[in-house]
Amino acid sequence: MKILFLTSEITPFSRTSEAGDLARSLSKAVKGLGHEIRMVTPRYKSIRERRYGLRDVARLRSLQIAVGDKIFECSVKSGFVVGSKVQVYFLDCPGLYEAPQPDGGCRGTHGKVDSHLAFALLSHGALQLTQMLNWMPDIIHCNGWQAALAPYLVKRFDQYQGSFDHTRAIVQTQQCDSPDAFPVERASEIGFDQTVIETDGPLICGNNISFLKAGLSMADMIISSNPQLVTQLETAETSDCSLIRVINDRGDEIRSVKRGIELAEWDPSSDRKIACQFDSDNIHEGKSTNKTALQARLNLNVSDDLPVIAVLTRFVDDQEIELLKEMEECLFTLPAQVVITGACKPALEKRLQSWVQKFPGRIAVDLTDGEASERQTAAGADMFLLPSHGDNLKSYLAYIMKYGAVAVVNDDSLTARDMVVDYRTSDRRGNGFLFTASERGDMLSALKRAVDLYNDTTAWGGLRSRVMDHDFSWSGVAEEYIELYNHALSRPPYSG
Repeated sequence: MKILFLTSEITPFSRTSEAGDLARSLSKAVKGLGHEIRMVTPRYKSIRERRYGLRDVARLRSLQIAVGDKIFECSVKSGFVVGSKVQVYFLDCPGLYEAPQPDGGCRGTHGKVDSHLAFALLSHGALQLTQMLNWMPDIIHCNGWQAALAPYLVKRFDQYQGSFDHTRAIVQTQQCDSPDAFPVERASEIGFDQTVIETDGPLICGNNISFLKAGLSMADMIISSNPQLVTQLETAETSDCSLIRVINDRGDEIRSVKRGIELAEWDPSSDRKIACQFDSDNIHEGKSTNKTALQARLNLNVSDDLPVIAVLTRFVDDQEIELLKEMEECLFTLPAQVVITGACKPALEKRLQSWVQKFPGRIAVDLTDGEASERQTAAGADMFLLPSHGDNLKSYLAYIMKYGAVAVVNDDSLTARDMVVDYRTSDRRGNGFLFTASERGDMLSALKRAVDLYNDTTAWGGLRSRVMDHDFSWSGVAEEYIELYNHALSRPPYSG
């Protein structure tokens, strides 16, 4: 199968969000399954060509990309996704691709933001590039709103008619709002005749042009790793831009796929930053050795009688600061040692250090910002408490579970519930402990259940082995994507 993957960012070249991680990891996994995948992305000036081995492509050094009546003088460099043979075409247009923005936009020269132009050119450029190379894909995978214009162009622009008759276009999005709202008055800049744009057509969202709505309206399939996409749309502030209606109308073409995690660098069986390497076959000895090393490093009493609970927290917002009081009231009454790690407001560090003085040998505060410290804590801790979490929860859970630590996590996130199944003593199933932060005392109850289980050597050993053997890899996820690609190819193209 031939797959054209269109994206505004790829880790590590131009990452601004998890969309860049998905672009890197999914493309490598798909290539590993034997499929031909090529990627097109902007060649931002911030990308170091020598560092990543980018090179000129002789016949693509100077090419003209047509966007409506306007011609852009561009060039293309070629490279590979780091650590793979996935080919990436970097589209360069002088003055347009200065650097990616944290909000997903694009900054040009002199700080000017021309995201509408930059990403319209990206879609046009990718489609015209495949025509020039006579490499016609079976699937066009559009990663995010920045690439979502491509399905509209394929089906509505005369210059692409006939070339992509056997191609299916897929849009992947995680968000429910429309950050790509561009004034209709700028339609001509991106190749559209303002006078013929339908008022409530696929391209118009409210009173603006929206690439996202265009893509959702015209794609042959929509993919999201956010199962709450439809629910979020129902409460979105941008409900007037008719995204809700589009999603409701396209219900049969929406698919939800969980994301994988790349953990090649986080592997306790080969990690030289921890005291003792281990895997699920020698987990008891490995965890015990690393636990002793962690206790010694943080001045905790060296003993295996008490479990070590690592508290991964940020203590930077009001919600987490409120948790301080509950932790003081309940956490330190447990027969356990506690390691507080993460980030913290400077004003609260004294308060945390007072706990160390109050409970010498039982409480440690480690705010060291470093990967070695993170791995050593994951390898030595028996369990991790995650009272609240941010965007990287899935990565955190994967890291700590791969290192044999049991998660005690707030269940207010779908990610938490997707990855952690609450353990029940009655059937000894589950791989962690869930609690509801809004229910006072529920966190302490979950911790007590975990500590009680720790004292049951047989049950705890079985739980810890299940945790380590959990599959977070992209290979299984990539197979799901291939199934979806084949399903899209088996159906007639969506006509809108």
